[in-house]
Amino acid sequence: MWKVRNVSEDAGSFYVRLYEGKKRRKIRLGRCDEFPTKGSLERAADEIRTKHHVAVSGRTITLSQFIRFFYLPIAKQHVRAITYSGYETIYRVHIQPQKVSNLKLWEFSTVEVQQLLHAVAASRDLTKMTLKHIKATLSGIFRHAIQIGFYKGANPVHEAQLPWKARPSSDTEAYSLEDIRLTLPHLALPARAAFAVAAFAGLRRSEIQGLEWPDIGDERIWVRRSVVAGVASAPKSKASRSWVPIVPPLATILSEYREASGGEGRLFPFTLGHTVRVTLRRAMKDAGVYYAGLHAARRGLASNLYELGADDLTVQRILRHGSVQVTRSAYIKLRDARVDDAMAKLADRYGNGTDTIEQSR
Repeated sequence: MWKVRNVSEDAGSFYVRLYEGKKRRKIRLGRCDEFPTKGSLERAADEIRTKHHVAVSGRTITLSQFIRFFYLPIAKQHVRAITYSGYETIYRVHIQPQKVSNLKLWEFSTVEVQQLLHAVAASRDLTKMTLKHIKATLSGIFRHAIQIGFYKGANPVHEAQLPWKARPSSDTEAYSLEDIRLTLPHLALPARAAFAVAAFAGLRRSEIQGLEWPDIGDERIWVRRSVVAGVASAPKSKASRSWVPIVPPLATILSEYREASGGEGRLFPFTLGHTVRVTLRRAMKDAGVYYAGLHAARRGLASNLYELGADDLTVQRILRHGSVQVTRSAYIKLRDARVDDAMAKLADRYGNGTDTIEQSR
């Protein structure tokens, strides 16, 4: 048996011994075969000890401890992997490094929340949208603290204001059909297939990562799962769990890729993050195309369809958004040429104005 402080083995399970005053408690950690190394057992025991300590000494728990040992474990069980990843990143990168996060949870009021937001904004060059995400996450953390009795009173985040030191969010980009046509020949077949699925079917990166060959039909791609950090879950929303038509350019690339890869299991067993960061960036540089990330292909599909005459509701259905407002505000990008063309049509309809001037005389 592994020798770990205050841990014992009984009937094939490990237990950690804890004390409340003079009383001793014994908490089951799990079956012995669930801990293949001494380190894994020590980490599990330490986490139980820390949770126990902050639980029995309620007024000593800090904001950082509450997030780490209560909020994030609950979130991991109930939200999608990509959502949990966002919460964990906000805590690790933005909240944990700030001194104010070590204040006791009960000490927080709107003033302390405001101090935390200002400290976050001062430590990094963040956009207003990122600060909104951080504030929303903090609000959810305090809401959970109130629900389980660790915080008394109204949510202190509600009245906090976003710091003035925040740069506006930059405009997002969308690849044109010409951008796509120039880029594809510069990609090796696996990366070409992944980029084509994004550009011609509009799937999100996590949905592309989750594709399996049975999801690829003769005429449709069925979006059945999302994979983030190796964890599979249902797609983002009910609207996302649907199908997308396979257009001929995509069908040709997928057929070639199926033949080369064997057509079994996952389409992309490699991590797409590398494809985005290295392969696609290099290919676009070679093609003379501005690199804006893989998601710009999804925005590009929306913009290209709209430019070709598809209405916004049709674009919404193809991108599988729950709301057409999201499609309109964040995905359809009107290019300068379309704006110029619209103004030219207005001028043509009006004429040169000579008739109106003559009639006024």
